[in-house]
Amino acid sequence: MLSSSFKKWIGAQKAYAQSLNGWLHKCVLLQQSTRKKRCHQPSLRDYGPPIYVTYGVWLERLENLPTKEVADSIKELHVNHSDDPAGVNLLHEDVLDDRNTNFDRLKSRLEGFLGQLSRFSGSSVEMFTDLQKAIEDWKLIYARIHSQS
Repeated sequence: MLSSSFKKWIGAQKAYAQSLNGWLHKCVLLQQSTRKKRCHQPSLRDYGPPIYVTYGVWLERLENLPTKEVADSIKELHVNHSDDPAGVNLLHEDVLDDRNTNFDRLKSRLEGFLGQLSRFSGSSVEMFTDLQKAIEDWKLIYARIHSQS
């Protein structure tokens, strides 16, 4: 449940950024080349207003977040590898050993999950910092280009 919710949350963020990016690109008419050869046209990100950089960088960085690793570690928390039948005698000596083994397994999986979540969090902060820098850099370039016009 948590794993699918996490995937849906990330998917919704990607879909939102893609939708806005697509909408922005519909606002600009690009000149079509009359040549038969495909000419590589510069992207709006390279010459448009800073908003195009915002969504372009955001989409790139979203793709690089370790979302699969987090989702997989969440799934690992739910996996129950216990071979014990439901009718185990709770007074049996092996039950305590099994509990310790299960606790150790849960502890290990929880540590893995928290490690992946920490990595995701760090990557998210880095993504945000990169995005801010790209926007600020492009604002300066864009202002310089348009002050020369």
